Amino acid sequence: MGKHLGEPALALLIAMTVGVLYVGAGLKLPLLPLVLAIVVFQFGVASWRLYRRQQISIATTRSLRNLDAFDRVKSEQRLTAQYEHRERRLEQWHDAQVRRLIDDVADVSRQLTQLRDAPRE
Repeated sequence: MGKHLGEPALALLIAMTVGVLYVGAGLKLPLLPLVLAIVVFQFGVASWRLYRRQQISIATTRSLRNLDAFDRVKSEQRLTAQYEHRERRLEQWHDAQVRRLIDDVADVSRQLTQLRDAPRE
C-alpha cells in the first residue's frame, strides 16, 4: 500500500458520494464543479505536505545552527572515536586474515615437502 494512498481514496469517496447525491436528488448539475473541487482538494493536500516538510527542514537547520562550540567539539570527538574504533577493527580483521593466509601457505609448503620427500614406489 502506498504512503499516501488514503488521500486519493478519500477524494474518490467524496466524488462518488457527491455523484450519488446528485443522481439520487435528480439534479442535472454538470460534473465540472465536482472535478474542480477534487483537484483543489488534492492541491491543498499536496501544499500542506510541502509546508510541513519545509517547517521540519527549517526547524532541523535551526537546531543544527544553534549548537554551540562545545556541542560541535563533542560531536566531532564522538565521530573521530567511532572512526578510529572502526579502523582498529578493520586492522585486526586484516591482520587475522594475513595470519590465516600465512598459515595456509605454510601448510601447503609442508605438504609439498612431504610429497616430494616421500618414497616413490
